[in-house]
Amino acid sequence: MKHLIATVLIAIIMQPAVALDADNDGIDDNIDNCLTVYNADQADADHDGYGNWCDGDFNNDGVVNFADLAVFRATFGSADAVTDLSYNGVVNFQDLARLRLLFGRAPGPSAFVACLDPGPSTTAWLSWNAPILNVDGSPLTDLGYFHIYHSNNLAAPKPAPIQVAASPATLWCLEPSTWYFVVTAVDDSGNESEFSNAQSKVIQ
Repeated sequence: MKHLIATVLIAIIMQPAVALDADNDGIDDNIDNCLTVYNADQADADHDGYGNWCDGDFNNDGVVNFADLAVFRATFGSADAVTDLSYNGVVNFQDLARLRLLFGRAPGPSAFVACLDPGPSTTAWLSWNAPILNVDGSPLTDLGYFHIYHSNNLAAPKPAPIQVAASPATLWCLEPSTWYFVVTAVDDSGNESEFSNAQSKVIQ
Protein backbone atom coordinates (compact mmCIF):
# COMPACT_ATOMS: atom_id res chain seq x y z
CA MET A 1 0.00 0.00 0.00
CA LYS A 2 1.23 3.48 -0.79
CA HIS A 3 1.19 6.07 1.95
CA LEU A 4 0.44 9.73 1.39
CA ILE A 5 3.32 12.14 1.48
CA ALA A 6 3.19 14.71 4.28
CA THR A 7 2.62 17.83 2.22
CA VAL A 8 -0.60 19.12 3.74
CA LEU A 9 -0.12 22.78 4.65
CA ILE A 10 -2.87 24.59 6.56
CA ALA A 11 -3.64 28.18 7.43
CA ILE A 12 -6.13 29.88 9.75
CA ILE A 13 -8.41 32.32 7.95
CA MET A 14 -9.39 35.03 10.41
CA GLN A 15 -12.43 36.08 8.40
CA PRO A 16 -15.11 33.79 6.95
CA ALA A 17 -14.34 32.25 3.61
CA VAL A 18 -16.95 32.64 0.90
CA ALA A 19 -18.39 29.17 1.31
CA LEU A 20 -21.94 28.28 2.29
CA ASP A 21 -21.32 24.54 2.49
CA ALA A 22 -18.28 23.88 4.68
CA ASP A 23 -18.57 20.07 4.58
CA ASN A 24 -19.37 19.90 0.85
CA ASP A 25 -22.49 17.78 1.27
CA GLY A 26 -24.72 19.95 -0.89
CA ILE A 27 -26.57 21.42 2.11
CA ASP A 28 -26.07 25.11 2.89
CA ASP A 29 -24.54 25.75 6.31
CA ASN A 30 -27.54 27.73 7.50
CA ILE A 31 -29.77 24.64 7.16
CA ASP A 32 -27.25 21.83 7.74
CA ASN A 33 -27.85 19.62 10.79
CA CYS A 34 -24.22 18.38 10.73
CA LEU A 35 -22.04 21.36 9.88
CA THR A 36 -18.70 19.53 9.78
CA VAL A 37 -19.72 16.07 8.55
CA TYR A 38 -20.85 15.08 5.05
CA ASN A 39 -24.51 14.03 5.43
CA ALA A 40 -26.47 14.83 2.33
CA ASP A 41 -29.48 12.83 3.59
CA GLN A 42 -29.84 15.11 6.69
CA ALA A 43 -31.31 12.17 8.63
CA ASP A 44 -32.26 13.12 12.22
CA ALA A 45 -34.04 10.10 13.65
CA ASP A 46 -34.58 11.50 17.15
CA HIS A 47 -35.58 14.97 15.88
CA ASP A 48 -33.23 16.84 18.21
CA GLY A 49 -31.73 19.10 15.56
CA TYR A 50 -28.54 17.06 15.16
CA GLY A 51 -28.12 14.78 12.16
CA ASN A 52 -27.48 11.08 12.76
CA TRP A 53 -23.93 11.29 11.40
CA CYS A 54 -22.86 13.73 14.15
CA ASP A 55 -25.14 12.64 16.99
CA GLY A 56 -23.97 9.78 19.18
CA ASP A 57 -25.65 11.37 22.21
CA PHE A 58 -28.51 8.87 22.31
CA ASN A 59 -29.75 9.84 25.79
CA ASN A 60 -29.51 13.58 25.08
CA ASP A 61 -27.39 14.47 28.10
CA GLY A 62 -25.09 16.70 26.07
CA VAL A 63 -22.08 14.41 25.59
CA VAL A 64 -21.30 11.05 23.94
CA ASN A 65 -20.23 8.72 26.75
CA PHE A 66 -20.50 5.20 28.12
CA ALA A 67 -24.24 5.60 28.72
CA ASP A 68 -24.66 6.07 24.97
CA LEU A 69 -22.41 3.09 24.30
CA ALA A 70 -24.76 0.98 26.44
CA VAL A 71 -27.71 2.14 24.35
CA PHE A 72 -25.76 1.32 21.20
CA ARG A 73 -24.87 -2.18 22.40
CA ALA A 74 -28.52 -2.89 23.17
CA THR A 75 -29.54 -2.02 19.61
CA PHE A 76 -26.57 -3.51 17.74
CA GLY A 77 -27.74 -5.57 14.76
CA SER A 78 -31.20 -4.03 14.80
CA ALA A 79 -32.87 -1.48 12.54
CA ASP A 80 -33.03 1.13 15.29
CA ALA A 81 -33.01 4.45 13.44
CA VAL A 82 -31.57 6.55 16.28
CA THR A 83 -28.39 4.50 16.81
CA ASP A 84 -27.99 3.84 13.07
CA LEU A 85 -25.49 6.70 12.70
CA SER A 86 -24.81 5.95 9.04
CA TYR A 87 -28.56 5.64 8.41
CA ASN A 88 -28.21 2.61 6.16
CA GLY A 89 -30.96 0.54 7.75
CA VAL A 90 -28.99 -1.51 10.29
CA VAL A 91 -26.88 -0.77 13.38
CA ASN A 92 -23.52 -2.35 12.59
CA PHE A 93 -19.75 -1.98 12.81
CA GLN A 94 -19.82 1.06 10.51
CA ASP A 95 -21.90 2.81 13.14
CA LEU A 96 -19.58 1.62 15.90
CA ALA A 97 -16.62 3.15 14.09
CA ARG A 98 -18.53 6.41 13.80
CA LEU A 99 -19.48 6.31 17.48
CA ARG A 100 -15.81 5.94 18.42
CA LEU A 101 -15.04 9.17 16.54
CA LEU A 102 -17.82 10.99 18.38
CA PHE A 103 -16.98 9.61 21.84
CA GLY A 104 -16.33 12.25 24.49
CA ARG A 105 -17.81 15.05 22.42
CA ALA A 106 -21.00 17.04 22.36
CA PRO A 107 -23.28 16.24 19.42
CA GLY A 108 -23.16 18.41 16.32
CA PRO A 109 -22.45 21.14 15.61
CA SER A 110 -25.74 21.85 13.86
CA ALA A 111 -27.22 24.97 12.32
CA PHE A 112 -30.41 24.20 14.23
CA VAL A 113 -28.81 23.98 17.69
CA ALA A 114 -26.71 27.11 18.03
CA CYS A 115 -23.95 27.71 20.53
CA LEU A 116 -24.04 30.92 22.58
CA ASP A 117 -21.95 32.71 19.95
CA PRO A 118 -21.80 30.94 16.59
CA GLY A 119 -19.98 33.85 14.96
CA PRO A 120 -16.31 34.59 14.16
CA SER A 121 -15.29 34.79 17.83
CA THR A 122 -15.96 31.05 18.36
CA THR A 123 -15.18 29.79 14.85
CA ALA A 124 -12.00 28.76 13.03
CA TRP A 125 -11.86 28.68 9.26
CA LEU A 126 -9.14 26.39 7.93
CA SER A 127 -7.70 26.05 4.44
CA TRP A 128 -4.92 23.82 3.12
CA ASN A 129 -3.20 22.50 0.03
CA ALA A 130 -3.87 18.86 -0.75
CA PRO A 131 -0.94 16.50 -1.35
CA ILE A 132 -0.34 15.46 -4.96
CA LEU A 133 2.29 12.72 -4.49
CA ASN A 134 2.77 9.45 -2.65
CA VAL A 135 5.89 8.94 -0.55
CA ASP A 136 7.47 6.99 -3.42
CA GLY A 137 7.14 10.03 -5.68
CA SER A 138 4.32 8.65 -7.80
CA PRO A 139 1.23 10.76 -8.48
CA LEU A 140 -1.47 10.61 -5.82
CA THR A 141 -4.60 9.49 -7.70
CA ASP A 142 -6.73 8.03 -4.91
CA LEU A 143 -7.09 10.86 -2.39
CA GLY A 144 -10.22 10.17 -0.35
CA TYR A 145 -10.76 12.83 2.31
CA PHE A 146 -9.10 14.80 5.10
CA HIS A 147 -8.97 14.59 8.88
CA ILE A 148 -8.88 17.70 11.05
CA TYR A 149 -7.45 17.19 14.54
CA HIS A 150 -7.87 19.98 17.08
CA SER A 151 -6.87 20.29 20.71
CA ASN A 152 -6.32 23.01 23.29
CA ASN A 153 -3.08 21.33 24.37
CA LEU A 154 -0.41 21.14 21.69
CA ALA A 155 1.58 18.56 23.66
CA ALA A 156 -1.39 16.28 24.32
CA PRO A 157 -2.44 13.42 22.03
CA LYS A 158 -4.79 14.59 19.32
CA PRO A 159 -8.46 13.67 19.88
CA ALA A 160 -10.60 11.84 17.36
CA PRO A 161 -10.62 13.69 14.03
CA ILE A 162 -13.31 15.49 12.11
CA GLN A 163 -13.65 14.12 8.59
CA VAL A 164 -14.12 16.59 5.73
CA ALA A 165 -14.19 16.15 1.99
CA ALA A 166 -12.07 19.11 0.93
CA SER A 167 -10.58 22.48 1.83
CA PRO A 168 -11.70 24.91 3.21
CA ALA A 169 -13.45 23.74 6.37
CA THR A 170 -15.10 25.44 9.34
CA LEU A 171 -14.95 24.46 13.01
CA TRP A 172 -17.85 25.94 14.90
CA CYS A 173 -18.63 26.81 18.53
CA LEU A 174 -15.14 26.41 19.99
CA GLU A 175 -14.89 26.98 23.74
CA PRO A 176 -12.62 29.76 25.11
CA SER A 177 -9.03 28.53 24.87
CA THR A 178 -6.03 28.52 22.57
CA TRP A 179 -6.84 25.88 19.97
CA TYR A 180 -4.31 24.06 17.80
CA PHE A 181 -5.17 22.48 14.46
CA VAL A 182 -3.49 19.94 12.19
CA VAL A 183 -4.76 18.22 9.04
CA THR A 184 -4.02 14.85 7.48
CA ALA A 185 -4.94 13.38 4.12
CA VAL A 186 -6.42 9.89 3.78
CA ASP A 187 -6.49 7.81 0.61
CA ASP A 188 -9.20 5.42 -0.57
CA SER A 189 -7.45 2.51 1.16
CA GLY A 190 -7.41 4.28 4.52
CA ASN A 191 -3.71 5.21 4.51
CA GLU A 192 -3.20 8.47 6.37
CA SER A 193 -0.50 11.10 5.92
CA GLU A 194 1.64 12.57 8.67
CA PHE A 195 0.27 15.58 10.55
CA SER A 196 0.47 18.90 8.75
CA ASN A 197 2.07 21.94 10.27
CA ALA A 198 0.13 23.17 13.30
CA GLN A 199 -1.87 26.39 13.35
CA SER A 200 -3.58 28.02 16.32
CA LYS A 201 -6.37 30.43 17.17
CA VAL A 202 -7.29 32.04 20.48
CA ILE A 203 -11.00 31.81 21.30
CA GLN A 204 -12.03 34.31 23.99
